Amino acid sequence: MVRKNRAMLAAASVGASAVLVLALAGCTVGDEPADAASMATDVSTSAAAPEPSPSPSPESKSPEDLAVEAAEPMVYEFYQIEDAASQNPDTFRREEFRKVAEGTALADTVRLFEAKKERGVHQVGSTELISVDVDEVEISYEAWDRVVFRVCYDVSGLDIVDENGESTVTQDRNERGVSRVTVGTVADSDGEWHVGTVEYLTEETC
Repeated sequence: MVRKNRAMLAAASVGASAVLVLALAGCTVGDEPADAASMATDVSTSAAAPEPSPSPSPESKSPEDLAVEAAEPMVYEFYQIEDAASQNPDTFRREEFRKVAEGTALADTVRLFEAKKERGVHQVGSTELISVDVDEVEISYEAWDRVVFRVCYDVSGLDIVDENGESTVTQDRNERGVSRVTVGTVADSDGEWHVGTVEYLTEETC
């Protein structure tokens, strides 16, 4: 009885295989090259496609990384507002400085702006930041966080002219310079960052 069942299963398997072969042959008659190439391309593309790598979540970043991400844009905004103030001293509002600076940086920037305005000079062109590198990161869970950047800037495309359009820049001016910019969280704020100090390192170059 067992042998008979095995023989019947073998026969059924052979028959099913024959039907499958005939069915496949019938599907590929006439247009086999095009369909085969298409199927091969689909399989190859699917196999070669790399799996997308997961993006790092904010939870996976260190407090230092998050601080740098928040502080660095303020360096660029600070120099942009300084340029805007010098380019249009008659229409610029000093309150704009408070959006990017506080403390010593705010006082120094306002004083420099007033001095240029009193002299009747204005800026043509803009400061270019060549690099902004992290020098130091300080995370404090009791006071305020701060990040210190070493900035390489270029003023070769910048000129200071008087009311007659004559340049007031000396020919021995250094076209590039280095500044040490400290950006910190603002007191009594919800995580806002402002530039606190800007130190120009006249003895260094970049």
